[in-house]
Amino acid sequence: MKTLFHQGRILFTDNFYTTVNLAQELLNRKTHLVGTLKKNRKLNPTEVTNKKFKKGEIIARELNGIVILKWQDKSDVLCLNTNHIAVTTKVKRRGEEIGKPTLICDYNNSKSFIDLSNQLKAYSSPLRKEIKWYRKLGFELLLETSLVNAPITFQLTV
Repeated sequence: MKTLFHQGRILFTDNFYTTVNLAQELLNRKTHLVGTLKKNRKLNPTEVTNKKFKKGEIIARELNGIVILKWQDKSDVLCLNTNHIAVTTKVKRRGEEIGKPTLICDYNNSKSFIDLSNQLKAYSSPLRKEIKWYRKLGFELLLETSLVNAPITFQLTV
């Protein structure tokens, strides 16, 4: 894992893992973080998290290279990133163009690879429903991940 730091890589995480402390630690190791953020996390700027506004509006705050951004879509979308600036991209939705933050577009694109991985795992799941949850978790981590990674590793070596 240590070899992956200090190379300018970007780590995309969901709101379960994304924190300001993690972003600062990764920045110190020259690795960027982009992810959705829970509203109630410590060190979140309250002027961003508690701000109410209309659909399509954006507010962002930057401190020490970490940007916290809130965008009002159908619901509030709260993001943390250390790689993007707060710019928008024109996106067509239901026939009209809206301004969507670029970091959210990039996050959604990266998330599609996770969804593909989960889809590939579902095709080859040997787990039975009667097995206890903690045993399923062990099988999931070992067996199914290796099933997804095996063809990819094979393609890289050929």
